[in-house]
Amino acid sequence: MKRKIGVIFFLLIGIFSLAMASNSVTDPVHIFNQQVIKNVEQRNARYQTIKSKPHLLLKSSSGQNVAQLHPKANEVIIAVGHGKKNNVQIFVGKNFSKSLTTSETINIIRYAGDDLRSPSNSKFNRGINTCINAVATLINQQYSLTPAKDDLTSSQMTKVNHPQSVNLGLGIVIAIVATGAFAWYQNYRIKH
Repeated sequence: MKRKIGVIFFLLIGIFSLAMASNSVTDPVHIFNQQVIKNVEQRNARYQTIKSKPHLLLKSSSGQNVAQLHPKANEVIIAVGHGKKNNVQIFVGKNFSKSLTTSETINIIRYAGDDLRSPSNSKFNRGINTCINAVATLINQQYSLTPAKDDLTSSQMTKVNHPQSVNLGLGIVIAIVATGAFAWYQNYRIKH
């Protein structure tokens, strides 16, 4: 009798733990660490207090190609195709089409690109966390929520929004040097 009660008890615990498993993270490839999964779950728990209940999803798949996912109106999906190289894409539902435009999502991936391209799993997960935090920052701004502790700062968001601003100074210097070299060459050619 005690044995049957013990089996039933553990069976109920197993059923409840499966029922409470996160549907926010789908990881058949097992590339996401616990910190990334916890970050997504905390963000979604916070979003349950909002009327429209935005939902952040994280999905992985084997192979380079990430299938075209179609998020619901209140969903943002960060999808990872895991192969020789990791292919990361962000799919946005229509409720976020103004705050998370295509160029914005590309800039987010570019901002975290060094970590996302790393063969090290810990660096890759750091890059995924950066993407999650950037997306969550923009969602928080859209709904006028107070910033969470992991949200990107305004200087980090400036780097996300303007990735070429560092290259602007270098481009101006190269243009000045090229103009000076061309003027010197023209002057040298006229004298000789």
